[in-house]
Amino acid sequence: GWIDLLDAVIKGDPARPVAVSISWGVPEDDPESMSPAAVQAINNKLHTLALLGVTVCTAAGDDGSGI
Repeated sequence: GWIDLLDAVIKGDPARPVAVSISWGVPEDDPESMSPAAVQAINNKLHTLALLGVTVCTAAGDDGSGI
C-alpha cells in the first residue's frame, strides 16, 4: 500500500507530480496499526520526496498531530 504508492511517485510512474495529498491514515504510534519498521520506511520515502521537491500534504486526523 503506502510504500508501493510512494515508490511509484518517487519513480515518476507514470509522471512525478509536484504535490501529493494524503487524506487517510492510521495512528503511527499504535503498533497494531503500523509497525515501527513501516513508519521508518514511510518516513524515508517522504524524505526522498522532499529532496525531489515534491510537496506532501497529509491530514492530521481528528486528534491532530502528536509529532
